[in-house]
Amino acid sequence: MAERYEEGDRLGDLLIGPELGRGAFGVVHRAVDTKLKRDVALKFFRGPGPRLDPRERNRILTEAQLTCRISSPHVVTLYRIHDLDDGQLAFEMECVAGGTLDRLLRRDEATESTRTLELLGGIASGLQAVHAAGVVHGDIKPSNVLLDDAGTPKLADFGLGHFLPDPALSSAQLGPVGTPRYMAPEVGMGQRATFASDLWSFGVLLYRLLTGRLPFDGANLCELFLAVQNEPMPSLGPEVAPVLSRLAERCLTKHPQHRLADPGEALRILKSTSSLPAPVAVTPLEPQLPGHFQVGRDTERAALLATLGHLAPGSGGAALVTGDAGIGKTTLVRDLEAAARRRGFAFIEVQLSPMLGLLRPLIAALEQHTSGDPQRHAIDSQ
Repeated sequence: MAERYEEGDRLGDLLIGPELGRGAFGVVHRAVDTKLKRDVALKFFRGPGPRLDPRERNRILTEAQLTCRISSPHVVTLYRIHDLDDGQLAFEMECVAGGTLDRLLRRDEATESTRTLELLGGIASGLQAVHAAGVVHGDIKPSNVLLDDAGTPKLADFGLGHFLPDPALSSAQLGPVGTPRYMAPEVGMGQRATFASDLWSFGVLLYRLLTGRLPFDGANLCELFLAVQNEPMPSLGPEVAPVLSRLAERCLTKHPQHRLADPGEALRILKSTSSLPAPVAVTPLEPQLPGHFQVGRDTERAALLATLGHLAPGSGGAALVTGDAGIGKTTLVRDLEAAARRRGFAFIEVQLSPMLGLLRPLIAALEQHTSGDPQRHAIDSQ
């Protein structure tokens, strides 16, 4: 769909300038408020059609309500929302033009120790204001931390956020949503994000800024999921101050109720730590997980892994993978098979057809498995 607004166009008192960035849901331009003589950022939301559908429009409006509720020098300020005459929406926001924390981390250079503490303290301060307003951010990660010209970090993008304790006002959908490398274990299992899951994500950021690497990773999304669910946090190393190692451990505790009480406690600890022993070399990450990772299948894969996770304590269920040919169903199932076998499950494949139905082939395959017959059956979902 062609962009309606381009550099040089006007929107009320705003003179639209160059594009700052774009993503799946919209494009951001720098603009100048000619009346107030200040720079702003304009975020135009794009729908799949000429107009936003009611569901997407409600999600965007909820994001605006979340952002407006928070006042902090470490959270991007939303000035107003523009309801355009073609049914689209645009946010007029504080212009934060120093790039993102993600871009800083990808430069593959050492982060000076006091600078690391300043970044972490600013992020903790912003998250404290978010939670004080009764808001769960839901997607704390480097690309959602903007840096102004002075290097001050500011939290942005509340598209997956929601109010507590009123989940009816959530802008996120039920099910696993977020960024896998920064997603808390309970969110990966399909629970709604909470204050505690925000603190897990902050803990991942903390760990990465202090060590230059992620606490949990994997060759593909299945391995990452299992590491987050089961592996202990790796040591940060002797070069990291013990007080900061303990802070990371308290954020990255598997059980939400055992995590750090609130971001304010993290801020107090960071302020009490005057310096770090040495600059931290940051290891840049690939934009995608290698192996069988598929773009756009995070939600489906996480739902299958959540089903697998419920099987271990005996509370399993069923999952149906369906869709047109060629969209990646087999890859999803193969990832599930690999994860199941690593956890000691038997994985039985059954050939189905309209003539045989479901129960007869399934019962026959189970009988063969329990009798020790090693024969494998190919999947045929016709």
